[in-house]
Amino acid sequence: AAVSGINGSWPPESSDGVLSSSEATLSLIFGALQDLSTQYDDSLSFIEKMMENQLVAAIGKRLTPNDLDKFVKFHNVRLLRPTPKPFSHAIRRPDHYPVGLLSIESHDGETECIHSHSREVVATANLKIPLSAATVLELTGQQYLHGYMNHRFGNSHKSHQLVARARQFSSFILVIGNMTDGSTLDPKDAIIVQNKDELLIPL
Repeated sequence: AAVSGINGSWPPESSDGVLSSSEATLSLIFGALQDLSTQYDDSLSFIEKMMENQLVAAIGKRLTPNDLDKFVKFHNVRLLRPTPKPFSHAIRRPDHYPVGLLSIESHDGETECIHSHSREVVATANLKIPLSAATVLELTGQQYLHGYMNHRFGNSHKSHQLVARARQFSSFILVIGNMTDGSTLDPKDAIIVQNKDELLIPL
């Protein structure tokens, strides 16, 4: 009916005018297609919102990245042996009180230690740190290998940081670098942490 009305009120296609019934018909069809597309988008949005409300009502709350972390930690305790433990380690010499604490913390509204897999490495040689062409520092003591899986959920923006804390009247040296082989650490940075210092290094 609308197209018939256009044919009766607009010049025919064979006319010499700029606009004819053909252009008017195309404009009408494109307008109808635009309205149909808008209705289709609104319908899908309504269905999606309805299903989301039903899912939230069935669960009882809206899930957040922290909920996913708690879920993964709960099941890791049941499924993995040994279980992941908080990455928080005391720094001490044998048979002495700790001089500090080293940890990796995550922050997303709440601050807590990450849970990592840890295994002591049976070293066949002391860990070597070349300080110069003629000076090589050898470290004795226990060596550990850590593994961490970072789970992401939705628009998660969780940040991580390495935290080094020293106790009062105590100090230690923190060295960060890359392992070039099984017994050599290529140092990149080092710092003295002492007397209740708190060092935060974003990761």
